[in-house]
Amino acid sequence: MSPHPSQNSPWPAQTPSSSLPSKSKKKREPDMGSSWPLSLERRQGTTITNLSDVDTAKTDCQIYANNDQVTCFPAEGSYVYQHQWAAVVWNSRRPQLTQRNIVGIYLVDADTNTSIFNVTETNPTNNAGEYNAPVNDTWFGDRGLSWQPGQNYTYPFYWVITDGSGLDGSQTINPTFTAIQTTYADAFLASSSSAAAASSSSLAAASSASLTSAHATSTSTPPGSIQQASTGSDFPRWAIAVIVVLGFLAIVAGGVLVWLIMRRLRRREQLSNRGSMGSSSPMMANAQNSHSPKLPLLGGAGWCI
Repeated sequence: MSPHPSQNSPWPAQTPSSSLPSKSKKKREPDMGSSWPLSLERRQGTTITNLSDVDTAKTDCQIYANNDQVTCFPAEGSYVYQHQWAAVVWNSRRPQLTQRNIVGIYLVDADTNTSIFNVTETNPTNNAGEYNAPVNDTWFGDRGLSWQPGQNYTYPFYWVITDGSGLDGSQTINPTFTAIQTTYADAFLASSSSAAAASSSSLAAASSASLTSAHATSTSTPPGSIQQASTGSDFPRWAIAVIVVLGFLAIVAGGVLVWLIMRRLRRREQLSNRGSMGSSSPMMANAQNSHSPKLPLLGGAGWCI
């Protein structure tokens, strides 16, 4: 907790706010050796949790903090929220830092005392140091993937400030604060979005392949036919279908007509044959019939001989 100003303070009285160096709003870039990705640098328009408290702590830290106080913010028991920015304010006038003017900033999991990430910054000379980090999946680890709606997960952390020489276990453990996860982890949303996009892409590809196949089938040329060069105006496909149907019907009608004609001719021929075989006037007389009227003529002729 940052000390409050008093009348008996050995430090000079606070100067008007206009003469105080304004709070730097420029983007802070971690060094290339840091485990903090460059893509997660602070951007304009982001929300810093407890911004007014951060500004107050920065002013008090510069004027009233002694050499035993390492950080001035966050205070013990304070909170930071997912997708906002968490600030740490340190006492830049400590001799351990002014010798090299380099600070190593570590975020440590208070449950396991393991470093989550670290950055290296230049120690400021005219004001208290400040660093802002986005509260994201790096803070929550695998546990953040199991978040469910209607519940908030809490994670305890603390900051460690060094002179840039690394952690050796002798550093001061600063006040513990709590990070609160309020929604799905970004990695979970990204994987869900990728799966949905892949599924949509597969459906689109299948639909496109189906349309392409249908188009190829409707425009393919039968074997043995000669494909004509396309003209400026395509012949309607429905007209081709009508012509094919009409041609088929004409062929069928012609076949039926020929069959009817042939059938009629065969019937006429059969009727003609039946009429000849059933006639009442035989073409030759029955020579063996004794009652034939021609026998006496034959007998008479014999007697005359």
